[in-house]
Amino acid sequence: MNQDPIKYFGGTNFYTYAFNITNWIDLIGLNPFRIYSQLKQIFNKINKKSKKTNKRDQEYQLAKRFCDTPVPPQASRCATLSAQIEHAKKCIKLYTDWDKKWQPGRHAIKIKDWQNRLNALKEKEKSECSK
Repeated sequence: MNQDPIKYFGGTNFYTYAFNITNWIDLIGLNPFRIYSQLKQIFNKINKKSKKTNKRDQEYQLAKRFCDTPVPPQASRCATLSAQIEHAKKCIKLYTDWDKKWQPGRHAIKIKDWQNRLNALKEKEKSECSK
């Protein structure tokens, strides 16, 4: 065992070992406590971002599945049109809410298409079912 080459900068005991040489790894010569806390912060940010991304994707898939599923036929043509109108309103709300929460403007074209579809369905219902 040799004397500590950095003398007093390493402490007053020149012949001491590190506290725990198996857990303290400092490959680039920096303070292990600082590196550990910085790595922990980085991993926490990545983990939070990952959870946030998963939540965002889950909400998007929910909206997509709902909107891509056609409305089943009802007992009458007017009941089917009414169900399709409610379906279109729900799709507009799902995509609008997703955009507000996660990425504004992401589904602007899709929302516009759904609004056009909703207006067409309302016109059709008005002409066929209002007697």
